[in-house]
Amino acid sequence: MNNKEIKLKILHSYTGDKGEFLLDIDLSLPSNGITAIFGSSGSGKTSLLRCAAGLERPKLANIQIQEECWQNQKIFIPTYKRSLSYVFQEASLLPHLTARQNIEYSLKRTLTPISKDLYQYIFNLLDIEKFLDKYSNEMSGGERQRIAIARALITNPKILLMDEPLASLDDLRKKVVISYLKKIQKRLKLAILYVTHSMSEVESLANYVIELNNGKVKYQSNYPHTSLNDQEYNVFDVTVKEINLQSGLTKVSFLGGDLLIKSNQIFSLEMIIRLKVFYEDMTLSKNKPDNTCDNCIYGEVIEIKDCNVKNMQIVLLKSGEIVFSTKVYRHKLNEMKIKINEFFWIQINKVSETY
Repeated sequence: MNNKEIKLKILHSYTGDKGEFLLDIDLSLPSNGITAIFGSSGSGKTSLLRCAAGLERPKLANIQIQEECWQNQKIFIPTYKRSLSYVFQEASLLPHLTARQNIEYSLKRTLTPISKDLYQYIFNLLDIEKFLDKYSNEMSGGERQRIAIARALITNPKILLMDEPLASLDDLRKKVVISYLKKIQKRLKLAILYVTHSMSEVESLANYVIELNNGKVKYQSNYPHTSLNDQEYNVFDVTVKEINLQSGLTKVSFLGGDLLIKSNQIFSLEMIIRLKVFYEDMTLSKNKPDNTCDNCIYGEVIEIKDCNVKNMQIVLLKSGEIVFSTKVYRHKLNEMKIKINEFFWIQINKVSETY
C-alpha cells in the first residue's frame, strides 16, 4: 500500500433496523480529495464512517490513514487520539456558546496546532466573520453548517468525515456550502469521506466514488471521468480561461479543446468548474460542423457497448483526458461507419453546470 493512501479493511456485524447486518469492505482510497460514498438507505455508509472514526469497534479491521495505523489485530487508537473531524447532518453546536466559542472549544482537542494564517484563512474562506457572535438559534441552517465545518477544520485533521452534511439544507444553501467545500479541499489538500444519498452532490464534489450495497462495495472509481448508475449524461471538469462580461459567455478549457458556456455564476480565471452534458445534447459527425457551432471537440472512439435501450448502443470517445459517452442507434453506427479507433467530431448543443 502507498503510505499516502487511506486503507479501510473492515468486517463488522451488528443488528440494524433490518436485523443482522454485515459490513465487509476492503478499500484503498486517495489521501487527497473528496471520496463520495453513496448507496441506498441501510447499505452501510454511516457504519463505515463510524468504524473509521473509532466510534464502533469492528470484529476485524485494518484502518490506516497515510502512515498511521489506527486499528488492526493488536492496535486500537481511541477516537479522541485520531487525527480526524466529523461533521454530521445536523450541525450540533453547543447552544450556550456563540459560534466563535464553539470553534474555539474544539481547539482543546487539537492534536496538531494550526497556524494563525490558516486559522484566519478558514474564517475568510467560509465567510463566517459576520455571524461569529451569534448563538445557534440565531443562525440559518446553512450558517450553522459552515460553523460546524470551521469547527472541524480548525483541529487540523488528516481526514474529515462528513455524514450527509447538507441533507437538511435547501438547494440554494447546498450550493453555497458545496462551493466552500471545494475551495477548502483544494487549499488544505486533505482527505474527505463524504456520505450522501444525493447524486447531484456526488456529481458536484467527488474526486472518487464508492457505491455500497448491502454492506459490500458494488462499485468504485475515479470521478468525474466515469458514468454512474446508467446516467445519460457526462460530467467533467474544465478550467476557466476567458470571461466576457459583455456577452455573458465564459471560455473554459480542457486538454481536448475549448468550450463556451453561458452562466449566471461569477467565475474567476483558472477556476476549476464541473459541467454536465446530456446525451440528447450531443451529436456525432465525421466532418467538422460549420462555424455556427461554438462547442465542437474532436474525439477517438475507444469503445462501443450495449445499453438498456433496444436498437441503441453506447459509444465512448476520448478527447484529451476526458472520455465522453453518448447513445447512438445501431443503424446510425453502420451508416456513419462508427468504429473503434475512428475519430469523430462531438457537437455539444447545450452545457449545464452542476452545483
